[in-house]
Amino acid sequence: MLKRKISAHDERARLDEVLASLTIGIAEYARTIGVESPDDPISLDTKNLTLIRHSKGGRKDHLWEIGSGANWLGYHVATFLALHEFLLKNDRSPVARFLVLDQPSQVYFPDRWPGDPDPKKPNKVLSSEKDSDDIARVHLIFETISRCVERTHGRIQIIVIDHADEPTWSGLENIKTVQRWRGVGPNSAFIPQAWIDALDKNASRDL
Repeated sequence: MLKRKISAHDERARLDEVLASLTIGIAEYARTIGVESPDDPISLDTKNLTLIRHSKGGRKDHLWEIGSGANWLGYHVATFLALHEFLLKNDRSPVARFLVLDQPSQVYFPDRWPGDPDPKKPNKVLSSEKDSDDIARVHLIFETISRCVERTHGRIQIIVIDHADEPTWSGLENIKTVQRWRGVGPNSAFIPQAWIDALDKNASRDL
């Protein structure tokens, strides 16, 4: 029915308009997050569901060809943020107004942070400091997330689960710590011990 009402030309024109708007948003977020060659134009490949970076000299590189974990992360986060920002313009959009990012700092940091218990020496903590450049790069990730919240006037909630500590997001107005699961004790894990104990009791009862 809709195909009868919308001509192929109008459909293509509308798609081009949407893609142009999205690529502008992605480029702005990617520039903030600090990808390599941030001024190179990008475009969305809707057929292969990926990004294409148009380098100087006419070369086209798909996202899987750009390389580097930092670039992969930067373009993915930038794309998610731009998509959500765009969808907020449609009040009838069925897409939920929240985004969950799991460990966006992973390309810069190992699973454990200085101050965590040393897995090889339980009575000691890890003490090696991270390069300041790594902390600065992760800070850019949180700065970009904060900018998205600001640009959308708080209409999107972004939940970040990460092992990076406060130096990576300190000073950013829109970043709030909800829970810190670092250390020991009943509240030191993402899944509370009480939940696990309750599951064990129910499993025993079923047997």
